[in-house]
Amino acid sequence: MEKNKYLESVEMNTGVEMIPCESSNIEGFGYDSKKKQLWVAFKGNRVYRYDDVPYEICNELHQAESKGKYLAKNIKNKFETTGYELRN
Repeated sequence: MEKNKYLESVEMNTGVEMIPCESSNIEGFGYDSKKKQLWVAFKGNRVYRYDDVPYEICNELHQAESKGKYLAKNIKNKFETTGYELRN
């Protein structure tokens, strides 16, 4: 699936605006400030929701030069995570 269509599909399914990014593994991410949920769309139609993520962490991810490295160091295995697979 083409990147923009993929991110549009994620937005439709989550209700969260997705920000595209250049990464070898991540297509884009979005943040629900009311629920403190960070949504990350990975290549291969895998989407993960990270719960109770402070806004500062999401902002740092947005500013990070390497989104994948930042995610691995500061988010992965630090917040409760739920994985989803989108159906075409």
